[in-house]
Amino acid sequence: MLSEHGVDIRHILASLGDQQVLEALETDSKISYQSRVNSWINFCVMLDELTPGSKPPESNLDVTEAEAMMWLTLIVSFQTAASYKSQLKLACVMAHKSVAWD
Repeated sequence: MLSEHGVDIRHILASLGDQQVLEALETDSKISYQSRVNSWINFCVMLDELTPGSKPPESNLDVTEAEAMMWLTLIVSFQTAASYKSQLKLACVMAHKSVAWD
């Protein structure tokens, strides 16, 4: 019945799995995750403002190695950068985007 309306049940099930991952995080972890992903989004906005059209919102999770390296060099602490990188990787995995940049 869902397929008659163009709905792929696999996408629904994958979304539920992603939701379970996020819900499993402790409140502080959710806030940290959101903060780290927001840092990446703000970096993408900056890239797109510097070079219009270079990083539109729909491509924010199409991460390149060069972009990830530029972003991570802005973070002073190695441990903090590693944590931010792992959260970006989680966001990419949940969005079914490539993590070849890692």
